[in-house]
Amino acid sequence: MTASSTSRFGSGRSVKRVEDDALLRGQGRFADNVRVEDELHACFVRSPHPHARIRSVDVADASRMPGVTTILTGVAVGVTAMFTTLDEMVNLTNIGTLFAFILICLGIIILRFKDPKRERPFRVPGGPVLLPALGIVSSLGLIYYLPPSSWWRFLAWLGIGALIYFLYGYRHSRLRHPRVPPSPPDFNPAQGLPPSEL
Repeated sequence: MTASSTSRFGSGRSVKRVEDDALLRGQGRFADNVRVEDELHACFVRSPHPHARIRSVDVADASRMPGVTTILTGVAVGVTAMFTTLDEMVNLTNIGTLFAFILICLGIIILRFKDPKRERPFRVPGGPVLLPALGIVSSLGLIYYLPPSSWWRFLAWLGIGALIYFLYGYRHSRLRHPRVPPSPPDFNPAQGLPPSEL
């Protein structure tokens, strides 16, 4: 060892670390610790019954996950797009979007009169009817110039949606049958604590 190397790495001298600063501060992450946004987790449960047959699977909790409806809608639109031309899909999308705008404009007018005390952070000129009515008229004007085949397809899809709603959605509506959370049991301090199950 030369004198210059001992002066650089001598006993008691501070040596600059080359490791990552995060590791030195205890902030290192292993591959198992990395969490990716919208990460999907899977859990495999081993059955205690060998060669058992699964008769049913409860998917109620899984179907309430936020992305399930979006995926199912995307699959339905993709399958429909396989059998139609791009022009037909565009026209069907246009009439559906314009119909949604009409419903929104109608909803604004209805809410202005049914719930006048609702907090509204801003006001628009023309009162509660003029601008939504102009939105309805302009949307109807654009729908008028779409080809008649789009109208028939839209009415067919609207009928299918209404059929599904009245056969399934109406009976299972959360607004119609709200879930009431269970109330805690009544406790009277004079009666003492309930017996422990341990």
